[in-house]
Amino acid sequence: MFSEVIAYIIPPMRFRTIAVAGVAGILTLSACGAGSGSSSETVPADAALVVAAIEGINWDETEYATTGGSVKVAATNKSSLPHNLRLVDSTGAQLPNTFDIPSRGDVAVDTVTLAPGTYTLICTIAGHNNMRATLTVS
Repeated sequence: MFSEVIAYIIPPMRFRTIAVAGVAGILTLSACGAGSGSSSETVPADAALVVAAIEGINWDETEYATTGGSVKVAATNKSSLPHNLRLVDSTGAQLPNTFDIPSRGDVAVDTVTLAPGTYTLICTIAGHNNMRATLTVS
């Protein structure tokens, strides 16, 4: 009885089209919930350097320190604004790693090769040029 009602209301070819479109839409929406792999909501315990963006367009510290070599860096967003973290070496060149932390609770993790020296931590989002901190690598 039900199938006869459906067949009467929606012709068979149109019903198949609607069904396929519905399944495709569900799959697309479920894929949107998947992360990029480099962003999560927890800071890994083995991160050698953890930098947090906090309210007031600031980093949680003005000075950070770590040892050189292969360094696991975690950037976390504890503010209501979008942020990113970039590392700038002593020549003024930005390292290629970008830590995007667009929402409160986001954590971006990557491994960076750092030579001993002094680096500047910045946020490159417009209006966030006050977000500067010093990183000393020994």
